[in-house]
Amino acid sequence: MTNVKNPKVYLPIIVVVALLVVGFLFAKKPVVSPETTKEAQAVQKISVEQKIFESTNDEKGFVKYTVSKGESALDLLKNSEPDVKMKDEGKNAFITSIRGSTADEAKKEYWALYINGEPAEVGAGSYILLPGDQIEWKIKTF
Repeated sequence: MTNVKNPKVYLPIIVVVALLVVGFLFAKKPVVSPETTKEAQAVQKISVEQKIFESTNDEKGFVKYTVSKGESALDLLKNSEPDVKMKDEGKNAFITSIRGSTADEAKKEYWALYINGEPAEVGAGSYILLPGDQIEWKIKTF
C-alpha cells in the first residue's frame, strides 16, 4: 500500500483559504478622518434667551445665552445667575430666590417659569432647552 497523497483533493481547500486571506487583507475599512472625530467630540451649542422679572415694572429685556445642547432651563438659570436659591435639585428643583428676590410663601408667591411666553408645563429641571427658546422667570401668586 502506498501512502501517496492526491494534490487534487487539497486544491479546493487551498483556494478557499487563499480567498479568505485575500478578502481580509483587502476588505475596505471605514476611514474616520480627524475632522469627523473632532466634530463628534465637540459639544453642540444652541442660542436661547432669558429674562428675569425682579418686579412688575421690570423694563429689562431678554439676555442672549449660548448653551450646550441638552441643557435644562434650570441649568441655564444656575449658570447665568450667581444668586439662585432653591429647594431640592434637578428635576425636583423649586426656585425660591433669584438675585435676592425671594418668593414670599406667606403671600403665596412662587417663581414661575415661562417658555416662549407660555407658562411651563414641566419644571425647570425637566425642560430641555431648544434653539431660540425664550425663558422668563416671574414671581406669581397662587
